[in-house]
Amino acid sequence: MLSRHSLAAQLRPTRRPLLPAAVVLALLQLSFAWAQDSRGLQPEAPAAEDLSPGSYYALVIGIDNYPSLPQLATAVHDAQAVGALLESSYGFAGHVTYLFNQDATRTRIMDALEGPGGYGQTLSASDNLLIYFAGHGYNDTRTDKAYWLPYDAESALSANHISADDLTTAIRGIASLHVLVISDSCYSGDLTRGADDELTVSRGEDAFLRRMLAAPSRNLLSSGGNEPVSDAGPDGHSVFAAALLRALTDQSGPLFTAADLAGPVEKMVRAHSGQIPEYFRIGNSMPRDFPIDVGDFVFARTAPPAAAPPPAAPLAAPALPSSSAAADENSRGSDLLKTGKYSEAASAFTSACNGGSAMACGNLGLLYVYGSGVTRDEAQAAALFHRGCDGGDAGSCSNLGVHYEFGNGLAKDPALAAAAYRKACDGGYADGCSNLGVLYENGSGMAQDVAQAESLFRKACDDGSAGGCNNLGGLYEDGNGVTKDPAQAAALYRKACDGGFAAGCSDLGGLYEYGNGVTKDPAQAAALYRQACDGGFAAGCGDLGWLYESGNGVAKDSAQAATLYRKGCDAGDAQGCGELGLLYEDGNGVAKDPAQAAALYRKVCDGGDAKGCDFLGELYEDGNGVAKDSAQAATLYSKACDGGYSAGCGELGLLYENGHGVAKDPARAATLFRKVCDGGDAIGCDNLGELYEDGNGVAKDITQAATLYRKACDGGNGAGCADLGLLYENGNGVAQDVKQAATLYGAACDGGSAAGCAGLGVLYEHGNGVRKDAKQAATLYGKACDGGLAWGCDYLGGLFENGSGVRKDIKQAAALYGKACDGGYVEGCNDLKRISP
Repeated sequence: MLSRHSLAAQLRPTRRPLLPAAVVLALLQLSFAWAQDSRGLQPEAPAAEDLSPGSYYALVIGIDNYPSLPQLATAVHDAQAVGALLESSYGFAGHVTYLFNQDATRTRIMDALEGPGGYGQTLSASDNLLIYFAGHGYNDTRTDKAYWLPYDAESALSANHISADDLTTAIRGIASLHVLVISDSCYSGDLTRGADDELTVSRGEDAFLRRMLAAPSRNLLSSGGNEPVSDAGPDGHSVFAAALLRALTDQSGPLFTAADLAGPVEKMVRAHSGQIPEYFRIGNSMPRDFPIDVGDFVFARTAPPAAAPPPAAPLAAPALPSSSAAADENSRGSDLLKTGKYSEAASAFTSACNGGSAMACGNLGLLYVYGSGVTRDEAQAAALFHRGCDGGDAGSCSNLGVHYEFGNGLAKDPALAAAAYRKACDGGYADGCSNLGVLYENGSGMAQDVAQAESLFRKACDDGSAGGCNNLGGLYEDGNGVTKDPAQAAALYRKACDGGFAAGCSDLGGLYEYGNGVTKDPAQAAALYRQACDGGFAAGCGDLGWLYESGNGVAKDSAQAATLYRKGCDAGDAQGCGELGLLYEDGNGVAKDPAQAAALYRKVCDGGDAKGCDFLGELYEDGNGVAKDSAQAATLYSKACDGGYSAGCGELGLLYENGHGVAKDPARAATLFRKVCDGGDAIGCDNLGELYEDGNGVAKDITQAATLYRKACDGGNGAGCADLGLLYENGNGVAQDVKQAATLYGAACDGGSAAGCAGLGVLYEHGNGVRKDAKQAATLYGKACDGGLAWGCDYLGGLFENGSGVRKDIKQAAALYGKACDGGYVEGCNDLKRISP
């Protein structure tokens, strides 16, 4: 089973300062990761031979007048124009739902998608749905979580936002064959796509259009890539909306795909702004019974548009001042950012940087990091941060440290990262102190010094860094460099959580879940995990999922657990993927699907989590959800073992012991079992003990075997107790002591060992070391038989044959002998033959 919590490992310091608040609230684009993991029967598709695309529906959203966020100028106008064109020219007439300004709340939008009477309940597998959004968006740079901001969003991190995960989940619940999302909002998190993700244009070919119509699709056309986008463009439209309207107007032929549309849109937008629109598939968005999405949204023209929108005009390049002071020019750049004019802001920051403003160099560097108004260029960003840092801008120093620490745009160098973080810290930049503390804690770029890390985390926390408070809390929780103090950890995690650091909410939830430093309160833990999950901390979703799976603090709901694990998994939490895989393997909260479990374990394994490799190896060894392949299992167990997951070493040792998937090598098995045993795994101690008892791969040594069995038994391994009990019963390697054997067999049986139950049953049957009691013997043999021990079934059959401890029943005896025989116990076969007529 996966370990549920490793809170210290989840501490994530803030690595980069956010852009100014006004920019954080600028338009932001949603992004999705494309993952080809949907399987199942293809839904009934519309007939494609006559190129009939089915019915069209649209949800069109536009928001200008935010009550709590900066106003926009063109979003509603854009949405009205797009909706009108769809209705007049593309068969959407009467099927468009409009949500503008105060009507575009989170509840209204989500209800339209998945509420009573929404698209999730009304559309069929022959329909097409287009979702258009124009309004504010936000990307949390700490977690790369992207959001749409509805009318009632009170801030960038408002609970009323709509995350990419929310939208993906809603789309997954809609049965329509095709869904196209068009997002005229800004700025996405990291975009992950496979090499085969490029969508092909149709070029008007009927065969290709038939294929696109027949196969399902879930795609996104965005107004920009990993950058903010402009609200200002020609004729009262955004640059993107003007290009979209022009492309919809200019497309020739009665049918064309969204990929056909995306090309001209990209060309027009790139010609007139610094934006780069993108078109790609939305990962993990297909209904579970759909096949992998290989189709595309197909537009069907029904009539020419009533009035074609005018062509987009290029934005005028800003005229650089010749005599403004650098500080004034930097301020002008900041003002331009507030209005979304990123290219012009970049020009202003360039002028100010060249004029000596260190802060402007740092601001320009951030634009190069994100590709906002300039071509994304980490090397150029690093050079600008270097320049800003040399000029005394502490934020630039911290960002320079990030680039050195992770090798972004320059050679990775922890020592230089430490120097830059120190300069940032000394300059009063709190997150720089926290980042430097992480390097000291881990001994990266300098000698490990937890005391120095503690001092830096404390300084960062005192100066307002929520990440610093969280890291300091981790030291107190673990007693690392400070006196262990869970209550103090709780206070620091709470400060981090209240400061908007989502990981702090999750860490505080862990303390409440287990009553560590606070009064145990699983319901409070659930609330904190939910806050962490909603705040973009993926592991918080998995933590909350575990509470739902176990019914701890919330009503037990395995289906809800699966939803949360999936949300965490989609956001990059390997543990969430692993937990979801376990649910699929067991059919708990989801339909049993070992193949899906295998896909999830592979994702975990490929992401560097050794547990996932071990779990996937078990599926290959058993042929469960994948073709049986002991050699592949061995490879995966080896990867798990090398990754520090001791169970993988033990599983690999068993393969070497038995020669499954690898050349038989008991000595190698012994080495692996010893490694596992020394690491505290009781099963490994028992397995190693068996090798010593048999002299298999090691010199025969019953005394050493007894020592190992005792270690296994003391570690809670029932099989180890049973094996040690047998040695005591026979006086093999230890002084004979049948009473001690009975005690050990009892512990083994209580620990789930069928052999322990059967061994104790033998003692009761014969009154050896315990009072003779055939009835108790029958009970113990029954437990052993039910536990899969064939000879336990045979011994119970003997009691039924003789009427000892149970009523004599030859028919029941025969059934038990047959079960023993089927289980491979030869004496059971002989006994069945003996009593059969």
